[in-house]
Amino acid sequence: MNQIRSEYQIRRGRRSIFRWVAQGARFCTVTDVSHQKSEASLAGTPKVAARSRRRGTSRVRRVSTWALMVLLLACAVKLVAEISLWRGQAAIDARDHKAAERWLAVAGVVVRVPLVGSDEGEFYFQSARLNRRLGRFDQVSADLRQALSNGWDKAAIEREQWIALAQTGRFDRMSTHLGDLLTDVGSDGPEICKAYVVWLMSRFDLAAAHRVVDVWQQDYPESAEPYFQRGRMFSVRNDWPAAVEQFSNAILRDPGRADARLMRANAQIQLVRYAEALSDLEVVLATTPDHVEAAVDFAECQSNLGKPEEACDRLRKLLKKHPDEVEALSLLGRIELKRGNYEEALKPLQRAVELRPIDSDARYSLGKVLRLLGRDKEAEEHFNFVAESTRALLKLGQVTEELLKEPNNVELRYQVGKLTWKWRSRDGGVRWLRSVLDYDPGHVETHKLLAQHYRESGDEERALHHEKAAESMGSN
Repeated sequence: MNQIRSEYQIRRGRRSIFRWVAQGARFCTVTDVSHQKSEASLAGTPKVAARSRRRGTSRVRRVSTWALMVLLLACAVKLVAEISLWRGQAAIDARDHKAAERWLAVAGVVVRVPLVGSDEGEFYFQSARLNRRLGRFDQVSADLRQALSNGWDKAAIEREQWIALAQTGRFDRMSTHLGDLLTDVGSDGPEICKAYVVWLMSRFDLAAAHRVVDVWQQDYPESAEPYFQRGRMFSVRNDWPAAVEQFSNAILRDPGRADARLMRANAQIQLVRYAEALSDLEVVLATTPDHVEAAVDFAECQSNLGKPEEACDRLRKLLKKHPDEVEALSLLGRIELKRGNYEEALKPLQRAVELRPIDSDARYSLGKVLRLLGRDKEAEEHFNFVAESTRALLKLGQVTEELLKEPNNVELRYQVGKLTWKWRSRDGGVRWLRSVLDYDPGHVETHKLLAQHYRESGDEERALHHEKAAESMGSN
């Protein structure tokens, strides 16, 4: 539909250009005829009157010449505007986003020329599409508002809004339109499929996510993204060999995918293949030297490959720039503990536990350091926590396996969220708890735990929202 509309508009623009040229030609013809008549009428007139008539005719000729030049210039600018908009849309549909940026940059200049009168609505609409494809969602809303105010098709604008909501994970606001998007994906198939898969994974409906990826791979066999997403699904299930295979397929199709290399490296570390992981991490750090996660993983591989001193040096350099990076602090402390440097291990481990009290690895290492330093009473507190944490994480694994079989079970989902929040990751737990509300917006215990989380993190507005929701649902 957009292509038909665009082709129609380019033809309409050309017709208007031809009409302007024709009008200009008629104007000049009329001027020339008038000039010839004026010359003929000058014969037999007094010289003074003739000179006056000639000056007037000369002025008319100059005015007509300038008018024709302005008209031709306007025609040229309008043609550039129409062509640049058309080529910009074609590039977006072909997923050539760099070319689309170039064409829309030209269109952004010429469509605003007042004399041209080109359709600014189309420019802002295509700009919104491109910004959405490139993940610039803040600009998308502004572009769509401008497109609507300039008379662009409302249904097309609403569809863009639905896709943008899907890409940003706001399925709660557009889930009723998902069927329409999936039956008419147009050139936005990869974005719609990715958003849908991510949403299904957030609901732990991995079977449905795999089915979507199957179709995605059939429609876009050369795309790296469906393989990357399937790799993430295998990672969730701790199926590391399968995850490595899928990330490798993604990298084969797009060697520049740093995220795929990072995920493959992480899977290789889980399989104790540190040399293979190091190769991927070297590529990531060569392009993005300040990548924190890659630097920490690199140090872990170095340590496990018998280079602990180099690993510690890398971590200390990282911590100078990012002093509160918990993973780096915890790893540095654990490496120094292995090296027998207990005093050097103490400070980073204490800081890691201070920043993330639920980090059982850091707390266990800190307990060992404190015991080795003769501070048994302090160490006991951390060992007790680790013992309780281990039992809770074992239960989390069992509940997660049950949830895989019953992804729509709200109580299982709540248990996963609660255990994750308390014993593994605050952010991860919140994501799980929010997914509970997708299934059951009135789940009282979820609202209570979210209220506690937001109050502890200083977000009083959200805390009050969930507190009121819990009270309201509890009274009902």
